[in-house]
Amino acid sequence: KSVFFSRLMMLILTLNTVVLAAQTEVPKAVQTTFKAKFPNAEEIYWDEFDGQYSAYFYSGDYSVEAYFNQKGEWLKTSTAIEFEELPTATQGYITKNFGAPEYFSNISKVEIPQKIIFAVSFETAINLVDLEFDDSGNLLKKNIEKLEVDE
Repeated sequence: KSVFFSRLMMLILTLNTVVLAAQTEVPKAVQTTFKAKFPNAEEIYWDEFDGQYSAYFYSGDYSVEAYFNQKGEWLKTSTAIEFEELPTATQGYITKNFGAPEYFSNISKVEIPQKIIFAVSFETAINLVDLEFDDSGNLLKKNIEKLEVDE
């Protein structure tokens, strides 16, 4: 019994070590900037890719992604929002040109230094639509791709 118990404990400790080692190590400068910019962040998950650090978290009712470089400089924040939170001109453009889409795959407020962009993606009956607007509701980018229809 004691050999089995010892091996079980070793397995549990090994698994815990592997899980802890898999977590992303975030530089102090990145953590400091993050805490100052997002003091109310909850359920924070960090990721690192190619020297850029991404924090995925909740701020109130919002799902947020924030990006930083290795020096801790903030690069970008993307916040998932509702259609009603888009600028009025943006809502009007979408409704006028596409009706009322039933499902949006993405509606985000993207903040980068000195600029705010609203990104909107959805499907119509025949198209996949990706749009970007400035914070005044002016269209910046439009990409429409035909959906492949299975017959």
